Amino acid sequence: DLSLHGLRTYTINRSCCFDALLLDEERSRLFVGGKNYLLSLSLDNITQNALVLPWHAPVEWREECNWAGKDINVSI
Repeated sequence: DLSLHGLRTYTINRSCCFDALLLDEERSRLFVGGKNYLLSLSLDNITQNALVLPWHAPVEWREECNWAGKDINVSI
């Protein structure tokens, strides 16, 4: 169990695929990009003081998803 080693997790509703990361050691923040959100997490404790910025795909991208047969209204 990784929590025994100090692992902390963070989740947010209606989002997934957190794959863009930027570490800012000077500000002690971890910036994380995922589907629908941009997060700014504290390096001291990612479960506290999280800043959450909704970041939805532009209309043009959503239209492309529709053309590709993807349902843009599906909940995650």
